[in-house]
Amino acid sequence: EGFQVEALDLCPIHPTVYTSDFLQLEVGPQGSFPCIKTETESSSSAGTLLALPEKSYDVLIFSLVLSYLPHPLLRTQMMEKARELLGDLGMLILITPLSSDSGPPQGPFKELKQWQLALQALGFTLHKHTKLHSVHAFAYKTALAPQEKIMLPMPIAFDDLRPMATRTSAVKPPDLLKAAIS
Repeated sequence: EGFQVEALDLCPIHPTVYTSDFLQLEVGPQGSFPCIKTETESSSSAGTLLALPEKSYDVLIFSLVLSYLPHPLLRTQMMEKARELLGDLGMLILITPLSSDSGPPQGPFKELKQWQLALQALGFTLHKHTKLHSVHAFAYKTALAPQEKIMLPMPIAFDDLRPMATRTSAVKPPDLLKAAIS
């Protein structure tokens, strides 16, 4: 009887969308309830989403998100969390700009092939890939997660892989990234 949808964004502008940093989102035990902080600083949000229950979603959609993460392992960590939230018959939809890959427009795709390997290592199988006018659209199905967890990077064509100390950006690396690269 319809869909139960939870939309989240770092900075939502619609009152039905939750404020949340997916990388900081806790994954609770299966069967638990979402943890939502209803007191928000902004009236443009439905509240702050702090935790979601494991294996409680049939479909997760990441639209134009992964290419904005500053490191390949943060993308992998985001997909690892997505796998924890998806049920055994889950579907992961990824939409990313064509510029995410340095290969020729017709393929073979260089960086996105590495995404496929990283996602397979997390327990996903590629169902369909469509190249549209300005984006790649992927549909992955959940599969049995491998016994040994391997965190393979998910690079994009314009990643800045220099050490954080040599970058010109004043942005400090997030704690999740420090843990991933140490």
